Amino acid sequence: MAMLDAGQLFPVVAIARGIPPKELVRRARELQLAGVPALEVTFPHGEGADPAATLEGIAWVLRECPGLLVGAGTVLSAEEAALAQRAGARFALSPHFDPALVERELSLGLLPIPGALTPSEVVAAHRAGAPLVKVFPAAPLGAQYIRDLRGPLPHIPLMAVGGIGAGNAREFRAAGCC
Repeated sequence: MAMLDAGQLFPVVAIARGIPPKELVRRARELQLAGVPALEVTFPHGEGADPAATLEGIAWVLRECPGLLVGAGTVLSAEEAALAQRAGARFALSPHFDPALVERELSLGLLPIPGALTPSEVVAAHRAGAPLVKVFPAAPLGAQYIRDLRGPLPHIPLMAVGGIGAGNAREFRAAGCC
């Protein structure tokens, strides 16, 4: 399976957090019918967290919703990236930037989408090989922050995550998020 490039990403990626696999498939079908082309299924973290449901959910959605682009979210380690790739994920989103994690995701054929907040983090993530950088958390800073980042960094594709929804998505797209 070839790695996606940033140009193949879609304007909306739904995020599924903590949804059991059977329910996740039902919701993924609804998202597809509504025209949402991509879904991020997040890994749980903290005490008692078990990645099995995430991995099962990714595999089930891929089997039951052909054509939906599915990736893993809240990927914090190379081990999680490898598990996600084996389950069929095509991309991996992280809330942070870790150069070793980006390198591992690239080697697995996953599209790495590391999180960054400052201009230095955005540039470092891009230089490490991430073709797309997740600005997180974006909503508290607003769309103007994206415009401010895009000024000196127009060559780095940005994705706004964290508090983005129907009420403010257009504003972040207009500010330069892909």
